[in-house]
Amino acid sequence: MLDPLGVTDQLAMVIPEQLNLGIASSLNVIPRQYISPSNAQNLASPTTLGKLALGFHRTSRSFDEREREILNLIHPFVVHAYRNSQTYTRLQQQITQFSQAINELGSVILSPGGRIQFISPRALQLLSEYFPDSSWIGDQLPEALQTWVKAQIQQRYETSLSQPTKPLQIEQLGKGLSVRLLGSAASKQFTLTLEERKHPSFSVELLRSLGLTRRESEVLVWVAHGKTNAEIATVLLLSEKTVKKHLENMFKKLNVQTRAAAVTTVLELLGMMER
Repeated sequence: MLDPLGVTDQLAMVIPEQLNLGIASSLNVIPRQYISPSNAQNLASPTTLGKLALGFHRTSRSFDEREREILNLIHPFVVHAYRNSQTYTRLQQQITQFSQAINELGSVILSPGGRIQFISPRALQLLSEYFPDSSWIGDQLPEALQTWVKAQIQQRYETSLSQPTKPLQIEQLGKGLSVRLLGSAASKQFTLTLEERKHPSFSVELLRSLGLTRRESEVLVWVAHGKTNAEIATVLLLSEKTVKKHLENMFKKLNVQTRAAAVTTVLELLGMMER
């Protein structure tokens, strides 16, 4: 069939098909097939052949035994190189998939002292969103988070704990962030995992079911939005003094002392966050 191309003699090296690249196979059991038009009818069964062959063509019948012997000698090295290329391609694909997975996760790898060694794009997005007023300095975490991380790491060194402790919970309106520290003092490797949770609707009606008045509920909704007393007073057409009074009454009912604790407590009472 190669006659129209002017090919009269052919010498080919067939690469055996490897069904499972994860299992090492000895080169000495690899079938070596060298074919030419003169002995094509003597090929082994198709199951021993591969899908790749290196062919050499000449316009006259001039391949000799010496050339066949040379091809036979280099065959194992070509097979080995081909399998290495397949393994390399597979590893590159796995690395790409792993990198994509890491980028989609909120992960921060920390040094033993709590400094950032690696931060995924998702983690950077979450920290910027939940710590908007923090100033980042090089490999430092936001100040509030850094304080928590250092305390956790110190506890690991003192107690040799390796199990994750209670996560840090940061709440915003309709959503929250769980921050967990993984690792141990023995491994000297720590990782922060950041997971965002979406809460059901955080409404005035739901807050009133907890015994808060309408005004107290409205104030708390805007507190969850991160608004200051002055901003809440402007939105609700109240004085700052009145807003402060509503907050004090609400704190007493919820048995809390801070705005953040008030938001966290109502989320727990409404079943929107694990205790």
